Amino acid sequence: MEECLPTIAGQPDHGDVWSRGWTAEAGRHVVEHPDFFLSRCMTVGAQVRVDYRLVAAPGFRFIWAMHALVMPDVGTRLDLPAGHPVRAWPSGATAVQRTWPRVTENSWDRLGEDDGSAVFALLPGLDRCAVTAPDGSSLGWRIWAPGQPVSIGLFRNLGGFPDRLSGYRTLGIEPMIGHAHELATARPAETGCVPASGEVEWSVAVTSAATRPTRSPAVGTPAADRE
Repeated sequence: MEECLPTIAGQPDHGDVWSRGWTAEAGRHVVEHPDFFLSRCMTVGAQVRVDYRLVAAPGFRFIWAMHALVMPDVGTRLDLPAGHPVRAWPSGATAVQRTWPRVTENSWDRLGEDDGSAVFALLPGLDRCAVTAPDGSSLGWRIWAPGQPVSIGLFRNLGGFPDRLSGYRTLGIEPMIGHAHELATARPAETGCVPASGEVEWSVAVTSAATRPTRSPAVGTPAADRE
């Protein structure tokens, strides 16, 4: 799992945090950039919860994603609400509008054999998703980001990246802040924005099928106080 900030696509690809090292500091891990300061605290128990804080100048616009890759077997199921709007980029930078699960010519709710495709799609306004393997094991993701636009991003790569002959097969699950994947071309309403306080806080929970989150954590309070 990696972090994409302040963009996913564009320059630099996957953002500036992707290739920077993290430093341990007072129970958190931090990464610094000339334009912002990002910290995260990870709590591991019945679920994995990651609490984030972004410090930047008020008005700083950004797109963020937790970029987690899984290697899906044939028959892996994506559990997302039918009919939810989807933006997809099947052939470059031009977005197409669809509804779940008919994102491209093939339905995305169950993964088939490799077909040489590699497509990024996002479901704006959606705050959770789950992936279930053929053996019934499942992982779920949920994001809380008060005051910010959230999405679930999906990078469905069935042998299409890095080239159609690679045989490389992955599924990217990306809880996001933002309704677009490229900061440079996004409209202001499609990005996160740092408020007058100079700080943004959000949380992501990753759970197994037996430990779905039942309520939102109080973002900004210590993890121990939320149990």
